[in-house]
Amino acid sequence: MRLQEGTRVLLTGGTGFIGANLTRALLSRGASVHLLCQPSSSFWRINDLKDRLTIHQADLLEAETVQAVVQAAQPQGIFHLAMAPGHPSSPAERSLSLAVATLGTAHLLEAARAAGVARVVHGGSSLEYGPRERALEESDPLQPKTFRGLAKATASMVASWYALHGGLNVTILGFFSVYGPWESPSRFIPTVLRAALQGEEIRLTAPGFRHDFVFVEDVVAACLRAAEAELASGEVFNIGSGQQWANEEVVALVERLVGHRLPVRVGAYPAQPPDTHHWQANIAKARALLGWAPAHSLEEGLRKTLTWMQEHHDQLG
Repeated sequence: MRLQEGTRVLLTGGTGFIGANLTRALLSRGASVHLLCQPSSSFWRINDLKDRLTIHQADLLEAETVQAVVQAAQPQGIFHLAMAPGHPSSPAERSLSLAVATLGTAHLLEAARAAGVARVVHGGSSLEYGPRERALEESDPLQPKTFRGLAKATASMVASWYALHGGLNVTILGFFSVYGPWESPSRFIPTVLRAALQGEEIRLTAPGFRHDFVFVEDVVAACLRAAEAELASGEVFNIGSGQQWANEEVVALVERLVGHRLPVRVGAYPAQPPDTHHWQANIAKARALLGWAPAHSLEEGLRKTLTWMQEHHDQLG
């Protein structure tokens, strides 16, 4: 599929962090962009784009409604990024998370098959693997530690079935710790950068928790590449930087960027469900088959994000 002027694409999760950045990139190419959004979706990330988009309000759990949206949009390609937010902590939240992952994905891909969609790019997660003491590879068995990882793993398995047996051309991308413009202000990197700008205290986890941070512009580039590349259906690619950083190392890097120390209370923030001491992507397969590698170092991505936050402080509260 060639993404160019007039190409019709449909996104789920287009109001989310990665989706909003991908939506902007698709519009810059002249694509005709349709969003399938939950009725409860917040549009703060794309308010300035709404008159350039076709927005369909639908619940992924309602198969007939999803099919009607796909038939109306007649997309050549679909980017499936939608997922219930956060880490579910109650039985009701776990039930919803699993339903959106499995039924929602199945409803969308069934509709895509019926409409003859040429390519689907499915957004997976590194949480699907579970922790390992080495770089994670696409061939690793899925052993998620968190329920969100379990839900994402089931969604990727549904996508894989449609790729291998359901007649759809699907590429699955496993995103690591994505950061950059339009990320939720409460997350780790926006919190550190806001502290650098405003002097707020940072409540940091105990030392040693690591992430493979990958800049959102690089993730968007991977999504576009996955839509356009000639690939066997069902291929899975890790989308990370291939490097891991401890939280305190990120703070030290931001201190060097801004030229002053940040107020930090180490150990004041509790470890979160997915936190681990080793979290790194092996991206050799993405380099070799997808022709993708991150273009930004962590320092370059943080500098761009910091500049963006200075320019958009009125939208970040």
